[in-house]
Amino acid sequence: MDMQAEKDAAKGRERRVNVRVPLVQVVQLQHPAGPQLASARDLSMSGIGVLVDEPPSRGTLVNVALDLGPEGRLDVLSVVVRVGPTVGLRFTDLTPSESLTLQHFLARRRAWLS
Repeated sequence: MDMQAEKDAAKGRERRVNVRVPLVQVVQLQHPAGPQLASARDLSMSGIGVLVDEPPSRGTLVNVALDLGPEGRLDVLSVVVRVGPTVGLRFTDLTPSESLTLQHFLARRRAWLS
């Protein structure tokens, strides 16, 4: 661990490659147990944090359908990487087009929040 990472860890912060942006909206999940609605909490280039009544197990593949407003709709495969108060879903196969769409949405969202 480098010195800055140690300082961040000591202060209770993590160093993230992809910054999370707060997001509150309903998203649709599809996984082996069936369709499920979830409440999005945050979004980044690498994934999304959601609240669900019955979270899927860690390692479960989940399709996420998310409305990005003017940028369109994102429908992407993800995997459950964290189960807790917020379920962490990491995107597994964003196409270059989907990545660009998500980048535009996140930039607009950050500008709106600042």
